[in-house]
Amino acid sequence: MSISQGVDEDIHVSIEIQPQPIVITDRSTVLVIEDDPVQIELLEAGLTRNGFHVRSCTTASGGLRLARDERPDVIVLDLGLPDADGM
Repeated sequence: MSISQGVDEDIHVSIEIQPQPIVITDRSTVLVIEDDPVQIELLEAGLTRNGFHVRSCTTASGGLRLARDERPDVIVLDLGLPDADGM
């Protein structure tokens, strides 16, 4: 952070922000919110095979509850759920 003061008494502040990467590890939890059982099965199989812990549910209300209670690292969300729009 640098602060410089000009002749006209204006103060200029320059802040450089370094983005921090999101770290996904093999112990990360993925929440899959999807109403199609075939899609859930495919996602669970692929994610589990790659070392992720997977939780899944078929409704938006159930997904909100799990997201709040379990705080997953990543959420895979279907946009067309039976009880709410994924948007």
